[in-house]
Amino acid sequence: MEKSSSRTELTEKESVETVFEREAERWREK
Repeated sequence: MEKSSSRTELTEKESVETVFEREAERWREK
């Protein structure tokens, strides 16, 4: 679990960036 903790932070940061990118694409379509 110790190794997973550090990797979870990276995944959370990446997921947030992906959400922002998807939102930007949605606004561009509109």
